[in-house]
Amino acid sequence: MFEGRVSDRLLGIYRAPYGGGGYMITTQFEPTGARYFIPCVDHPAAKARFRFRVSVDGDYDVIFNTPPVRVYWDGPWKVFEFAETPRMSTYLLYLGIGRFFESRDRVGGIDVIFATPIRDRVEDSRFALDVAKGVLEFYSNYFGIPYPLPKLHLIHVPEFAAGAMENWGAITFRETALLVGKGSTELTKRRVAEVVAHEIAHQWFGNLVTMHWWDDLWLNESFATFMSYKAMDKLFSEWGVWYRFLADETTGSMLRDSLMSTHPVHVPISSEEEAFEIFDDISYGKGASLLRMLETTLVRRTSGGA
Repeated sequence: MFEGRVSDRLLGIYRAPYGGGGYMITTQFEPTGARYFIPCVDHPAAKARFRFRVSVDGDYDVIFNTPPVRVYWDGPWKVFEFAETPRMSTYLLYLGIGRFFESRDRVGGIDVIFATPIRDRVEDSRFALDVAKGVLEFYSNYFGIPYPLPKLHLIHVPEFAAGAMENWGAITFRETALLVGKGSTELTKRRVAEVVAHEIAHQWFGNLVTMHWWDDLWLNESFATFMSYKAMDKLFSEWGVWYRFLADETTGSMLRDSLMSTHPVHVPISSEEEAFEIFDDISYGKGASLLRMLETTLVRRTSGGA
């Protein structure tokens, strides 16, 4: 038996407040937050299967990486029993508790579900759901491996330190990376599409196949960044996304690389605490630019070009 507290520090399991005095309970485990939730081997190379049973007050719902296989009452408690996860690293676990409002769609036998604790934001989910459906189809065909879970949640978290997090089957987003309201600009739509495509790329590259240690974070994030632009180019060819890639990713990383505080793309990580320091434009944009150069070189050589 063990006990723990729900914190307010945006790491581990914490409370995410929203207007009107309400809050949801949510989790953020990358890179080292799972240890604040359950006793575990909190290391990316250590994988296990997880099966959760969660008891809550009757007014609340629960979101986990997998769908519930059984929901029942035990006295005053509403109990959710969830399907077993695939083998996965602890930093990809997710648990959300709250009063959720949802919109749903379906593609290729997969339930794609938007969830928010704020009723008025449900109508702003349509664009992200459409992008998620198109991206799931694109990646399944591109990788030759079907998405391995029966559902994918896109979860609006009102208080969230990161832009988004690729929890397997239960991706969390801050508001500006997920919601597209009436009258939103193309810039807003591009931002949402890029983040949704990035996090869904991780469902394969990062979740299905996971880095052994945090010194390979650059490849994990660079590949998801690179693939998100490939997916957007497929879905929104009229946007000229590779020009945006040069402006946002390549140029942005060059500016970061010009500082004295820059670092190599591959950084030796001697302790887990150091992993927090390399989630930056070098690990994302510069690495993605290198991958694009590598792909271009390989395509030219295999097609007989110079």
